Amino acid sequence: MVGTHVQTNARSIYPFIVQKGFDFGSESENNLDPMDNFLLYRDFLPNNQILPIDKMKEILEKRGYNLRHFNNRTSEFHRVLFNNQILASDLSHDEKKLKTFAQIIQSFARGKGIGAKSEELKNFLFANDDDQNKEYEKRKKEIEEAHEEYKRRARVYETVKLKKDRLLALLEDKKKRDKALHRSLFLETGWAYQQKDVIGRDLIRTQKETAHVNLQQIMLEKRVNELNMEAVERELDSITSERNVWSRNSRTAKKRKSLPRRTVLLMKKATALHSRTTMKQARAGQK
Repeated sequence: MVGTHVQTNARSIYPFIVQKGFDFGSESENNLDPMDNFLLYRDFLPNNQILPIDKMKEILEKRGYNLRHFNNRTSEFHRVLFNNQILASDLSHDEKKLKTFAQIIQSFARGKGIGAKSEELKNFLFANDDDQNKEYEKRKKEIEEAHEEYKRRARVYETVKLKKDRLLALLEDKKKRDKALHRSLFLETGWAYQQKDVIGRDLIRTQKETAHVNLQQIMLEKRVNELNMEAVERELDSITSERNVWSRNSRTAKKRKSLPRRTVLLMKKATALHSRTTMKQARAGQK
């Protein structure tokens, strides 16, 4: 524990260190032994009184802790703190640096804070070392460049992310379109298959109807041929009767050089009727 004892009846200030061990040497490193328990402000104010530093030392020794003050030995005090990594910078050899550090602590304690461009803060951090200042400027430039590179990459990332989102949206639209097209083709295929069955049934029905019509036509033609044959036979019978009559009459008639005109006509008519009957019979036989 590190603290400062301020006397009430004097202006003396006693910086002190409290530890469990006994080694307070300023040349040793990490030689302070940490305490097992925390000390509260009440432990330093018995009966609400600020005791002299020596009396405070006796009270703490009874509790198993050791106190050493560094009155008029602040450089040794700061060296011990630095060697035990309590202070990040060695303040034991630079009064200006120590003064700057004190001003910074006072500023923070008063709530004013320190600006990032404060010369006092930079002087404290770098102890007016030109090499360290150069290193600081170098690191500062690298950090600024890294920050600009980060912003550039952030913009690239946002651009790539935007393109990615758009591509994903297009891909999703394509999937929806392909799904809709697949469903449309599926429905069209089903409809075409149904139409195929319907057309097949219609074709079979049409073929049956066509066959029935053809059969009716054949039967009708057959009946027509039968009727024609009957008419031809009747006509032939009539011609035969007329011929017989004519033959009987011709025997009784005088012998003439040429046949009568009616006989010639009847013979031509019989020949034509016989030819037409033969052709119809032949056509009926092909069907």
